[in-house]
Amino acid sequence: MRTDRYRIAFQVPGDSWTVTRNVAPVPIEEAERRAIAVRMREERDRIEGGDGLDLPDPPRQKPILKGIGFALDGRLIVHVATPSIFRAGEWRENPVFDVFDKNGRFKDAWL
Repeated sequence: MRTDRYRIAFQVPGDSWTVTRNVAPVPIEEAERRAIAVRMREERDRIEGGDGLDLPDPPRQKPILKGIGFALDGRLIVHVATPSIFRAGEWRENPVFDVFDKNGRFKDAWL
């Protein structure tokens, strides 16, 4: 699975286009992976009958996309993954959004 590019395809009656952007893969630090594993086990144990569930290891890289949406003027807004920082007792990301114009051309990243 590629983690250095995203591609979003659009299709409307009579037209289609694709938005593609290369991005650097975002690794998950080992300490954050351990915290994710603990949280996964806690959630599993909370669920009735979940105690026998064998959980996978947390991933080593984050999924590129966190979400997509549109601005009121039609621009595509893509929420992308960023490295986490440990602050106030939890792992957090600073939000970053890639912005594309109505024609699918990359314009800028909002921090």
